[in-house]
Amino acid sequence: MKKPLVWTLALGLVALGSGLLLARRGAPPSAEAEDAPLFTTQPQGAGRLLQLQAKEPLRAIHWLPPLPGGWALCQVGTQSDRQLVALFQDGQLARTFQLPRLEGTSDGFYRQAEIRDAALEKDTLLLLVKADGGHRDLPVVMALTLEGELRWAHRAQADHLTMGDSVVWAWGAAGAQRLPIATAKGERSNPKMGRANMPEALTWPYEVAHPSTLLPTASGFLLSHAKGLSSWRGEAGWAHTPLPAAAPLDFPEAKGLLVQCADGIFWQPRPGQLLKVTPDALVLGPEGLSTPGPAALDTALLELLGCDDQGRLWFGLASPSLPLPQPALDPSVPGQPLPAGEAPGSSAPETAAPPSAEVRAALEAHLRAPMDRMYAWKPGDKALRLITWSQVWPRLGAPAAVPPPPGGAGLRPEGQALLLGTEQERWWLALKTLP
Repeated sequence: MKKPLVWTLALGLVALGSGLLLARRGAPPSAEAEDAPLFTTQPQGAGRLLQLQAKEPLRAIHWLPPLPGGWALCQVGTQSDRQLVALFQDGQLARTFQLPRLEGTSDGFYRQAEIRDAALEKDTLLLLVKADGGHRDLPVVMALTLEGELRWAHRAQADHLTMGDSVVWAWGAAGAQRLPIATAKGERSNPKMGRANMPEALTWPYEVAHPSTLLPTASGFLLSHAKGLSSWRGEAGWAHTPLPAAAPLDFPEAKGLLVQCADGIFWQPRPGQLLKVTPDALVLGPEGLSTPGPAALDTALLELLGCDDQGRLWFGLASPSLPLPQPALDPSVPGQPLPAGEAPGSSAPETAAPPSAEVRAALEAHLRAPMDRMYAWKPGDKALRLITWSQVWPRLGAPAAVPPPPGGAGLRPEGQALLLGTEQERWWLALKTLP
């Protein structure tokens, strides 16, 4: 009589353990959940509202900035270890698919996988997938059809993807690798090592530090970084241009940006500076920017965000470090102390003179006011066009929970849209709707 009781208890414990495991990891989705759309989209004011409709417990939700062509991407990780990708175009759900599980990658990598960057080339979606949590697996570049079918995968030590002419550049802190998008005839991929016979990865030379933007050119690429601007031209090698003189204002975590418009290539090494350059990293000259009317002090704060499909450069506002630098000492006045760290007869790094006491006071008062504005500029125009959110935002019909972006944060002009909100709900607004 005892044996049946023992077996009954044992089976009960197994069932309980299985139930706890499912509760922890999440039960597999039902057939109804599989068929239900992952997102719903509907008009909301001048834009569209994208709402997540999850039918199972979720592990993570990750949105990427808008992509060129009106595309947007959201990754949804479930507790049943599914990695779902939702693609939107012009604020409409285009398709949903499951991220392919690659042979040779661990279960932990797939469970923690996060899409860090994405790019589109006609009918090919390029994804850079990384996993945190101490995994030693290298990041993976995936090329997929827009339906989610895997075309190829390649391991690369990279943090970013940038599209070139029929190639994608995978690059990061240490170097870059050029990957053709189309596969060669008879090409085979090793699931563990990636594509064979690919160009060797480039390692940054000593003159490059902390790269921030890679811009492909006809012969190679331009690279903006903490030491200046560099050009790589294949067999012709490297050419380097140092940073221009520093502005009087110091901006924490300022990163250089390169953008290409119909009017040429523009480089912003720091907020408030804008230079036109050649594909060989030669500086053609500074661009004189002028902000209109009472906002004239914004000129020193302009932070380049990118270029839209109409050739307009967009600018937000950067916040400098406070307090602002003191006015320069008058060398004709005896007995004034030298600036900290400067010895008699020494030459300090080239830096623009700090603002006068009057300008400094005006700037500090200006910075205390809300930065609820951004700017658009078509190269050749005399002045920038001002967009003041406190005037524009009420007319756009945004959801009540979505405030305007401070200083242009969240805007990626190449994607021709704003994408703002929470993980569960985003509001998509085309740039062309802004007055």
